[in-house]
Amino acid sequence: MALSTAKQTTVERFMEGLSSVPDKWRKVVDFRNTDTYSLKIAALTGVGDIPTWNGSVGLDSSNSAAIDSTGATTMTYQGYAIQVQIGKYDLKDIPEISSLAAQKLGQAVAEKYRKLAFTQLAGFASDAAGFATADGKALSDNTHTLAAGGTRDNRLAVALSRANLMVAIKQLRQFKNYQSQYTSFADGALLLCVPPELEQTAIEIVHSGFNGGGDDGMQVNAVSLFNVEVVVDPYMTDANDWVLMTADTASSPIKFWERSAPAFSLSEMDLDTRELLMTVDFAVATANGPQPDGFIGASVA
Repeated sequence: MALSTAKQTTVERFMEGLSSVPDKWRKVVDFRNTDTYSLKIAALTGVGDIPTWNGSVGLDSSNSAAIDSTGATTMTYQGYAIQVQIGKYDLKDIPEISSLAAQKLGQAVAEKYRKLAFTQLAGFASDAAGFATADGKALSDNTHTLAAGGTRDNRLAVALSRANLMVAIKQLRQFKNYQSQYTSFADGALLLCVPPELEQTAIEIVHSGFNGGGDDGMQVNAVSLFNVEVVVDPYMTDANDWVLMTADTASSPIKFWERSAPAFSLSEMDLDTRELLMTVDFAVATANGPQPDGFIGASVA
C-alpha cells in the first residue's frame, strides 16, 4: 500500500461567479411591474402647432385637436425558473455550500435581468418583432414617420468620436416628435451606451477637459459640458456600434416589464433524495415602445 493513501487531502473551495452584478441596465429602460396578463403601452398624440385666432369668432375645426393613439406595443411575459439541488452529504462535507449556492442563485437572476435589458438595447437596428416601433421601423432608423407626413431620422453610421458624438447631440436636439415638434431630450441628462471595445474611447471623450485641438492644443472639450454618463453594454455584438439616449427612464423607448418578481423558496430536504432544493421563478418581458423619441443609434458598418 502506498503511503499516499493515508494522507489527507485539503481542497480550497470556491463558487464560480461570486461577484456582484451591476445594475446600470436599469438606467436604459422604462421599468414597469404592472400585475396583469399582458401589458399594452400606447403612445398618444399630443397637441401640435397652435394656430392663430383673432379672438372675435368661435373656434372651428382649424383650431381643434383630437387626442388619438400613434400605435401601441403589446408585451407578453415569459416565465423563467431554475432549481438548485444540493446532496445530503455535500451539505455535510461543505457546510457553507448552501449559503454560497443561495448567493450564486441570486446573482444568476440579477444577471438574467441585465442580459435581457442590454440585449434589447443592443438590437436598436433591428425591425424584428419586439424591436420594431409602431411604424414598423427599427428603433434607430432614417425614416420614422410623422403625423403630417414626411420622416424623421435618429440613425447614424459613423464611428464614435468626439466630433461624431456632437453630431449625435445635434441630431437629438433637432429630432421631432410625432407632431413635428422639436423634443427637449438633448437639454437633459444623457447616456452614451457602448460595447466594451469602446469604453476607453467613450470615457476619454466624455470626461476629458480638453480635446487637444486648437493652436495650443488646449481647446475646451464641449462634450464635457453636457451631462453625459457612459454605460457599457457587454451584450452589444458589434464592437463599433454606440447609442446616445435620454437618461430619463420614464421616457426611455426601451421597455422592461416585470410581470412577477423573483420568488425564492427553500425545501430543507427532499423526501426521496435527501437533497436540499433551492428554487426561483419569475416572469418578465422586454420590448421597444411605439415611439423612438430620445434615442440616437449609430450602426457602423
